[in-house]
Amino acid sequence: ILCNYFYLVKTVRSDIKMENEATYCCDRHIDIAFDNFLVDNETFPYLVNITGHKCTYCNKEATYALKLKP
Repeated sequence: ILCNYFYLVKTVRSDIKMENEATYCCDRHIDIAFDNFLVDNETFPYLVNITGHKCTYCNKEATYALKLKP
């Protein structure tokens, strides 16, 4: 029963994470964004140079997007 519980929790958390496919960050917040992405998604992000988005942490112009898929 305990094994099934952990499988269910992992499945639900995976579904929730997919809603937020990208994290946008500026040069100043790349370290914390990378750390948070690793903790939340348990995998390394694809780092993409972007324009036209705001940093998730300070609302300045974002330089990078951290994504699950390229």
